[in-house]
Amino acid sequence: MIRLDGLLKAREAVVVERDAQLVRAHDHVKHLEGLLAKREPLLAERERIVEERDAQLREIVARAERLEALALERGTLVADRDALLETANAHVRHLEELCAFREKLVVERDETIAARDGMIAFREKLVAERDEAIVARDATIAARDQALAKAADEQAAAERRIAKARADDVQARKQIAELEAECGRLDRALEAQERIIAYRQSLRWWFGLPWVRAKLAWKRLSGA
Repeated sequence: MIRLDGLLKAREAVVVERDAQLVRAHDHVKHLEGLLAKREPLLAERERIVEERDAQLREIVARAERLEALALERGTLVADRDALLETANAHVRHLEELCAFREKLVVERDETIAARDGMIAFREKLVAERDEAIVARDATIAARDQALAKAADEQAAAERRIAKARADDVQARKQIAELEAECGRLDRALEAQERIIAYRQSLRWWFGLPWVRAKLAWKRLSGA
């Protein structure tokens, strides 16, 4: 009886310890619930960031498309200017041929000095016009090269912004996946704790506890 009394006291101590563990588990559950409540605003903030990044990405893609259309338009304009320059060059060559023909006539009609002077003046005028056309062509080519370089710089900057936006989006999605995995693990832990707490609080547990204690005591007495 003394031994049984000691065993009962030991079992009561175990029950007290289990009750304390149950209280600690309940406090831990409350702590986990508080963590989940704190994680919900973080998830909402992450979703808002992802939506903002998607909007920025769409805006950058639209801007890149506009830049590509502008580059195509500039290419067409440059081709048109090149065609005009070719026409001007052909006209200049025609004028040069005319000047050569006029000079030949001046040599053949050397006796007409006044006509020769007029032809020389006419030739100098044509040469001046040709020089002006050449200067205008060079200016057009320089403007075309500058416009193409500017369009290439803008396109490169747009591509860098698109790459950065995609990297930020991948990082945000990765963080959201980690948060979702953590929340899932916490949910499973909460469900396990709730099942244990529900079983410990049921009448079946309390009714079966004396029988379990007596059975353990009988095993120990039989072993002794």
